Amino acid sequence: MFVETWMASPVATVTATDSVAKAWELMGERKVRRLPVTNADGALVGIVTRSDLLSIFGISPDAEHGGGHWTTPVENVMTADPRTASPRDPLEVAARLMQDSKISGLPVVDASGKVVGMITESDIFRVLIKVLGAEKGARVVVRLAEGRSVLDEVAKAAHGLDVRSVVTYRESEGGPLHALIRVRGS
Repeated sequence: MFVETWMASPVATVTATDSVAKAWELMGERKVRRLPVTNADGALVGIVTRSDLLSIFGISPDAEHGGGHWTTPVENVMTADPRTASPRDPLEVAARLMQDSKISGLPVVDASGKVVGMITESDIFRVLIKVLGAEKGARVVVRLAEGRSVLDEVAKAAHGLDVRSVVTYRESEGGPLHALIRVRGS
């Protein structure tokens, strides 16, 4: 699985010289919490988040709290040179980068640095639901024997079942290996 399959594309962007008012309005219209900031050529120069905007407005961006901040350029509140993903990055690499960096989304840029999408924690959750087959069906969890072929163990446990997905995992570092088997039916 690659970032390009699950990212949002195309994405709304703002420029560094756009006002924070424009960024706020665009986030509201598009129902997003972050926007890539690009230069005139479409290359990424930063990212601005809802939290960045709220930090200059205080509680909310209304006339009472926002004061004269509506005209502030995005470049004054954006994060310059943000972490990014490539469309061909494995999805788990992007997820790990977000987790390690404690961020909720990554602009996706092509080889020339142009923004081609966004991958967010919501996209990762969507993938998790899809991979685990959580949309419908029953689940069977089997503790697998150590030192044996995972596929043999899963095949034995799933014999006669209409298998939709199989995921292996350890609940803790060094803990026993389990297989979560999603099957059709209830």
